Amino acid sequence: MISLSVFIAISLLGYSVEAAVKWNPFAFDYNDCKMTSMWRYIKYMPVGLPQSPEGYQLYLYGEGHYARRFMDDQKVTGLPVIFVPGNAGSSQQSRSIGSLLQNKTEMWYSKFHFNVFTLHFNHEFSGLSADYIPRQANYLEKAIDYIWNMYKKPPPGIVLIGHSMGGVVIRDTLRRPTVDLDRISVVLTFSSSHHRPPLIVNKKMLDLWRSIEADWNKPRLVDSHIRVVSINGGLKDELIHEATTSSLNPTVYTFSTTEIDRVWVEADHLCIVWCNQLVRHTSRFLFHYAENLPTFREKVDSIIELFYQGPARVLNPVPLPPGVTPNELAASSARCPGDAIGPCVRQGVFVLDMSTDVALVIGPVSYKSLASLRVGADPRCRAVTRHMNELAYYVIISKHDCVDGGLVVDTNKSALWLANQNQIDLKPLNLIYSLLPTSQIPARRFKVARGLRRLPIHLGDVSRSAIFAVSIERQCQGNIYRVIFESGNTRRLDERSPSNAKNLRTIRVYKTTSNAGLLTFVDDQICSYALRIEFDWKLSVKTAILEWINYLPLGLLLSLALFETTSSLTGMSWPFLILGCLASIAVGMWSTDPPAFAVILTLLMAFLVHQVSHTAGNLLTGFAAPQSIIIPTLFWITAAILTVLVTPLLGAIIGSVAGLIHRPSAPASSRSFAALFLGLITLPSGVFFVDLVKRRLAWTPTADLFAISTLLYNTTCCFGMRLRLRQPLRWLALVFATALPCIAAADYEFYLSTLEAQACFASLAFALIVSQKRFV
Repeated sequence: MISLSVFIAISLLGYSVEAAVKWNPFAFDYNDCKMTSMWRYIKYMPVGLPQSPEGYQLYLYGEGHYARRFMDDQKVTGLPVIFVPGNAGSSQQSRSIGSLLQNKTEMWYSKFHFNVFTLHFNHEFSGLSADYIPRQANYLEKAIDYIWNMYKKPPPGIVLIGHSMGGVVIRDTLRRPTVDLDRISVVLTFSSSHHRPPLIVNKKMLDLWRSIEADWNKPRLVDSHIRVVSINGGLKDELIHEATTSSLNPTVYTFSTTEIDRVWVEADHLCIVWCNQLVRHTSRFLFHYAENLPTFREKVDSIIELFYQGPARVLNPVPLPPGVTPNELAASSARCPGDAIGPCVRQGVFVLDMSTDVALVIGPVSYKSLASLRVGADPRCRAVTRHMNELAYYVIISKHDCVDGGLVVDTNKSALWLANQNQIDLKPLNLIYSLLPTSQIPARRFKVARGLRRLPIHLGDVSRSAIFAVSIERQCQGNIYRVIFESGNTRRLDERSPSNAKNLRTIRVYKTTSNAGLLTFVDDQICSYALRIEFDWKLSVKTAILEWINYLPLGLLLSLALFETTSSLTGMSWPFLILGCLASIAVGMWSTDPPAFAVILTLLMAFLVHQVSHTAGNLLTGFAAPQSIIIPTLFWITAAILTVLVTPLLGAIIGSVAGLIHRPSAPASSRSFAALFLGLITLPSGVFFVDLVKRRLAWTPTADLFAISTLLYNTTCCFGMRLRLRQPLRWLALVFATALPCIAAADYEFYLSTLEAQACFASLAFALIVSQKRFV
């Protein structure tokens, strides 16, 4: 009978293991995204496109009578939308947008409806291999042709929606000359890494992204009507860095969920497909597309700007008073006094002559603009009306943008503030880079009296990975206010504080393409503000990992080399860990990229690999078997066959087993590099092995650098213990080291960023240490 203490110990152990598996140190403390729910029975209906050998399928999403009607007659008459899932994604991720579009068109009795098709890619890990994306693109191309032919009357175009790697699949498809671009209306991507692969596994993956970007910069696509709207979830996405969702291609527009009017939330990588605020905004964009089919392609750029940098609805210009012509209105313009604190007292419709540096207009939400150009005014003068919240609009007009004025404003239901720069600009805030910069950033207190205040922020000495959380405490009545952070092309808005206090909001600031940022406080009341700036270490570490993840294995390799050197000289490895951390902090004072905490994280991970590998090696030494020249040879032949014909992972495992059970007289300093190599080879090769199982072992021989480095690793494991074979092993390692630059084709980025090259370096270091005649 098990005692109570043993039962409690086992229960606590099980709970600890479960908590460790579920623990996500980078998860947000809250999620403001609302769930998109379905209220009827949903169906994913096959449409007749044959399943591919890889298990790819095409479905049509439907609910209720719509689904039953299609299953009866197999006819489609709506506007086609194709959802493309991403890495390990599913066709069922289309249910949020599919359900909302169907229910919205039925409830509004719209003259149109949508047919939401969705692809199923058999949950492939398309983010970890360059082989998946081209063959998924092949199936998407077939799906476009098949769907087009399903309609008796050709549809006006197809809308493509991609999540994660699905967006890359779409771009890979559309760059092909065999795809008719006239069949495509617009492309929407969510959390898609367009700039580079999230994890650069090998050179083939890097070349794929480069070729996609190169083809999209050719006249065929640049001069076409095709536009890509790339939406990222901001800092909350734990898999994709928001900077990688952008592209230098002029056809790609990049926005963050937090800057889109009436969305205003962060979204993680999976949440972004069901976040109700974003799904509803996407439906507004698609409804506008359906209601303006004849002119959509001609005005696509202005429509994207309207929905993602504007109020997401077409606003009428400011109406003129009855019987007044534009010329008469311009002639009767009078200067609005701006010397008083608070809004301008003048009411009516008049021309704003911009006698001050900045003008602010706040008014209720309606179908008309707060400010519009008068006839004959300079068209470069722009005043974009934006949502302050669900009930109020605002527009900020700068004299720099509208030198000649010419803006018509209506203050009958709106309030107007006028101010000069010296009246609204606060003393600039310099953010200083440090691991613990909280104590170096003083709190700010000020009052918003002229409608807005601006706080310039200097970010020149801050790492790109450093995130600062600005807590905003507002002491005032009323709820019409907004805080905006702008830097380069990045725009973020405030969000609720994790404490959920009524008068407390939070906005995160960080370095982008520009070293300067600007915090703008817009308020319709005379209010006092108190700011508290803190270093957000959780988001900073997560951002650093996403930004530097492709260089992390190289950092581990260099750190392990220094650990082993220190250990061989002093017998201890922890002195280097301490010195490395101190050096990282010192270097971080003047060099911010990579950030010091990213280097320290690399050192800690390398120390962990070093200690675990040495401990495991010492424990397994006692299980070694007698040496034999025949059995290692059989192991090597078996490992080589598995490496070439199945996957390098199996070959590396067989080689490791051979090295353990036959007690190779390898030095202890080689164990860390063996562990690092196994870690680097596990991810891509494991994914490939899963793919082989899914395709019923329909394998193809592998001849990449993973296989070549595995052969070197296996040779070291199987024969490195024999003194007479060490010299040939050393020559083999030197030949491999000489051939590696030739294989890499002198690609600098390849050397530093791909797992493929870094696995080669790890196996090479392992072989060179083992092949030494004199062991440490």
